Amino acid sequence: RGVDAVILTADTTNDPEAFTQIIGEHPGILLRRIHPSYSSIIGNMREIFSKVIKHFRSLGISEISLIEHDKQVQTLFQEVAEKEKFRIQIPEIRCRADDNTTLAETALNSCRKTEGLYIASCWVAKRFLQKIQSVQPELHPKIVTNYNFPEDFIEDPSITGIIDNHFSDFVRLLTDTIIDLAEHPQKPVVKTMNFHFYSRQDFLASHPEVTGK
Repeated sequence: RGVDAVILTADTTNDPEAFTQIIGEHPGILLRRIHPSYSSIIGNMREIFSKVIKHFRSLGISEISLIEHDKQVQTLFQEVAEKEKFRIQIPEIRCRADDNTTLAETALNSCRKTEGLYIASCWVAKRFLQKIQSVQPELHPKIVTNYNFPEDFIEDPSITGIIDNHFSDFVRLLTDTIIDLAEHPQKPVVKTMNFHFYSRQDFLASHPEVTGK
C-alpha cells in the first residue's frame, strides 16, 4: 500500500503463483527467478554451475550436496548436473531461507555423506564452518559458496571455490530497473548479471580487500 513498485526476493516464496498475491498490480521485479507477469534480474547461473561442477571434479569429487533454499535454483543445478553426468544430493529444507543456524545443521548432516558442498548463502557457510570446528573438527569438506561482502571466513581452506556476484553492481542494476519500471510502465523485462567463478586462491589474489591487504 502506498508504494510505487515492489522488489521480491526469491526466498520470500517458492510458489510462483504467490507472487501475484504479494505484488498485485504494482510494477514488480523478482530476484533470481522468472515469472511471465513481472520483470526479473537473474544471474548466468547455468554457466556458473557448470564451472562449479568442473571445479569439484578437479578436486577429485564426484558427488556433492546442495544447500540451497530456492527450489527453482535447485532444479537448474539438477539440470546442469544431469547434463554433466555429475551426482548431487539435495537435502530436504523446511526452514526459512534466513534460518542460518538450521541450514548450517543441514550442511553438517550433508557433510557426513558427501565431501563436497555447494552452500548458496555465505552467511550459512560461515555459520557452518563455525559449527564444524566445535562439533566435528576432523571433517574437512570442500565448499563452494557465494560472495556478497568482505568476509573473514573466505580464507578458510575448506572454501575452495567462490561465486562473485558483484553485489554492488547487482543492487545498482536492480535499483535503476525498478525506478524505470515505476516511472515508465512497460512489459516485463529480464536482465542478466554476469557472475564469475573463482578458485579460492584466484579470488583472494584478485580481491585484496577480503584479507585487508
